Amino acid sequence: MKSNSFLILEVIILLLVSACITQEPATLEDTLWKLDLYANQKGNLVSLLPDTEITAQFSGGVLSGKGNCYDYSGNYEVNGNTISIRNIEMVLGDCWPSSQDSDYWMALSSVRSYEIHGNILEMINAEGKVISIYSTKD
Repeated sequence: MKSNSFLILEVIILLLVSACITQEPATLEDTLWKLDLYANQKGNLVSLLPDTEITAQFSGGVLSGKGNCYDYSGNYEVNGNTISIRNIEMVLGDCWPSSQDSDYWMALSSVRSYEIHGNILEMINAEGKVISIYSTKD
C-alpha cells in the first residue's frame, strides 16, 4: 500500500512540474505588467519606493497603466521586438508625483525595443541598455 501511495505522489509531482515547464510565456499585449525596476536619472536600475506600484498594459495600440497617485495612457506601435511609445499623458489623483514617477516617464519615453523572458518584460533604450523590468501581475 505504501508503494502505491508513493507512486501516486510521484505522478502528482511530475504533473505539477510538467505544468510549470509547459506554461506559456507572457505576451506583450493584453498582459497586466507590474514594474519591478526602472532606470533612475543616473541610468541605474532601481527598485520602486516602498508601498508603491506602477503597472502597464499594452492592448491594441494603447498603453495604459496606474501609478501610486495617477493613471497614464499613450500610444505604441510594435514591429517585431521594436516598439515606439508616444503621446504619454498622466492624470493625477489626490497626491503629487515623486521623483520615481518622473524617472519612470523618462525611461518609458526612451524605450525602443523589448524582450520577454517567460513572465519578465525588459524594456530597452536605443543604446541597448535595459531601462525597465516588469513581471506579470498576480
